[in-house]
Amino acid sequence: MLEEINALVAASGLGGLVAGYVIGRFFGGNSQNTSSQDFTRKQMDTWNINEEWYNILSIKKKEEFAQSELDKLNDYVNDRVAERKELRKQQDAVIEQVKEVKQLVERAESEFEQKAIISRMGDISGEHSTIRRDFDKVTNALVNSKQSKSFLEFVIAGKSKNQITKDMNHSNVRNAIKNNEGLAMQMFDAEMRAFGNARDFAEAKRALNIED
Repeated sequence: MLEEINALVAASGLGGLVAGYVIGRFFGGNSQNTSSQDFTRKQMDTWNINEEWYNILSIKKKEEFAQSELDKLNDYVNDRVAERKELRKQQDAVIEQVKEVKQLVERAESEFEQKAIISRMGDISGEHSTIRRDFDKVTNALVNSKQSKSFLEFVIAGKSKNQITKDMNHSNVRNAIKNNEGLAMQMFDAEMRAFGNARDFAEAKRALNIED
């Protein structure tokens, strides 16, 4: 096959440089072209941003492209902020349910009635855990968005590859997200131990701050 390509190039009168280009395109046309201006996939993964931006500095109109991506990102952030406000309303509703349970327990006429009422905390706790997990997802999304926003703003500002790399390396997004998720799991476990099925009546009363 190589001989046939060489013969074709020779017959067409193309020079050695062009011949090399043709051969290179034929055998490596499907490989990813890289530039000294390109970031590595590993860097994009470490910064936890869109890895398709790895070659953004090689784009002819990189500032315009970055601004377009930033506009999309801002729309996404606005949606997440609105989602967070809605979750806050749901959380407020759960708090009202807890207050109602506390009031009902205080007015109960027997320990059996108190236990029956406190058992509602299992469902309430489960509902709140779901809300909090959704909060975590929104928070993580906003953390990632902040990182992406910084990256795009650096490009728009005309910073060099080395400058952008230095600035992006200052933050560790993955650890921040990991710590956030770990805290959520600890809180979830604590809630379920306290309220799970109201098996420990005294513990549940203490959690509700109810005096004997």
